[in-house]
Amino acid sequence: MSVADALQMLRDMARRRSLRIVGLHVHIGSQITRTEPIARAAQAIADLARTLADEGIRVEHLDVGGGLGIAYEPEQAVVSVQDYADAVLGAVKDTGIPLVLEPGRWIVAPAGVLVTEIVDMKRQARVLEDSLYVVAVAVQGTEGSLARGDLPRLAERHSRRDLDIR
Repeated sequence: MSVADALQMLRDMARRRSLRIVGLHVHIGSQITRTEPIARAAQAIADLARTLADEGIRVEHLDVGGGLGIAYEPEQAVVSVQDYADAVLGAVKDTGIPLVLEPGRWIVAPAGVLVTEIVDMKRQARVLEDSLYVVAVAVQGTEGSLARGDLPRLAERHSRRDLDIR
């Protein structure tokens, strides 16, 4: 939704006595690895909040969504927490509106690993035309279990073939 469309919708909502606008939320993605889109989104939501405030519509919080990417490969560039904070706070700090952050996978991804192997694929013409039925085996573990070497042993118990775990 464009900012202009959001502004019009919020104006319409504010006229309805049965509705109360309490916050604004923007979500630009879930694997953002550069600060520019984060800063632009934060600026857009802060500007929208200022415009609404000038019209007497005050919000209680701004939610700049998630998007703080993680490194899936050893050398993959990601945004640091400090750079993320600088990008967001640079745009919203002077609004004085409380901020909600959704760190998403940044906070949960390091907690574990899921190893999955496709062991069979079958065509299922009866269910949906050209659909594919996929049989997969998955083993869940933590970084610690991977470091200790437990994951290959767990995988062997659940798979018909050895998994190549590096």
